[in-house]
Parts: sequence; structure tokens; C-alpha cells
Amino acid sequence: MVAVVAVVGVAAASVLPSDEGGDDEGPRLDLVVLGDSFVEHSRDQIGAYADAQGLDAEVMGLGGTAICNWEEQLQDYAADPPAVMVISFAGNDLPQTCFNPTDESAADLPSLHLIDSATQLDPDGTGFHESLPCAPWDTDCPATGEVVVRQTDGIHVTPAGAERYARAIVDGLA
Repeated sequence: MVAVVAVVGVAAASVLPSDEGGDDEGPRLDLVVLGDSFVEHSRDQIGAYADAQGLDAEVMGLGGTAICNWEEQLQDYAADPPAVMVISFAGNDLPQTCFNPTDESAADLPSLHLIDSATQLDPDGTGFHESLPCAPWDTDCPATGEVVVRQTDGIHVTPAGAERYARAIVDGLA
């Protein structure tokens, strides 16, 4: 049985915990994260933070993709599931590429769980933030006491934003 969790707020992600593994020793990986540019820009931070939490993780992201673009990888992981899978997408839904032929939704999948990335990227619940107060893990906190968490395109995350996104995902697994 695989459970799914979605990351929302600033991006969407789904977590799929599983008791099943590819062999009798349990899952081959503790955590797999698949996603679009948010994961692509946060790959190193997610991997490092997961490792610091003692998790064996695999992180794959590619900007401009949608969940349907990862069908081959999802099938591979279904055959040999990790303990937890996070599927994270900020909203890429390219016309004519993604559709839901079964009309299944989160309500149809009780093992689907939600991770709200806004816990780190919108902690006061006021919406989009270009910068946020420095956190204990920010090594280069400027004199202003705030770090820029969004790139100049107003969408994608900077390294400081990627660190917050990584922590939202990994901490959301608990």
C-alpha cells in the first residue's frame, strides 16, 4: 500500500509512504522526491536536509514538467517503492499533455497526505514573500535581517528559498 502526500501553498507535492519494498529487507530508499522547477532548484537542499535527518533520498526535478511527464519513473517506483514518495508540482499543466482518465481525486485516495510548503515560504499566511526573516540555518544573513527567497522572476526560489522548501518537505514527513 502506497500513501501519497501533496505539497501545496507555494507548490504542490504528494507523499506516498509504503510498507512494501523491492525485497525482504524493506524499501531501497527512505524518500523519493519528484517535481518541477521547485524541486530542480531545491534538489541539493532537499538531499542535504534529508541526509542530515538520516534519510536515504533520491531527488529529481525538471522545470516545466507536470506529473504526467514522470509516468515512467512513477511506474518504476511502483514496482520497487521507496518508504515515502513526494510528488511536488507548482502548477505546470501544459495543455494536451496531462489528463485524468479515471477522474480519481485526493478524496478517492485515503493514503494521500498534504504537505503545505507555505509553512516555510509563507509562515505568516499573508501570501507571496520576496524575502523572509533570517532563520537559524541561514549562514549569510544580511544586516537587514532578511534573506531573499524568490528569484527575480517572482516565481522560482533562491538558495535561501530552496532551503525553506526542502525543510517544508522533509519536516512534513513527520
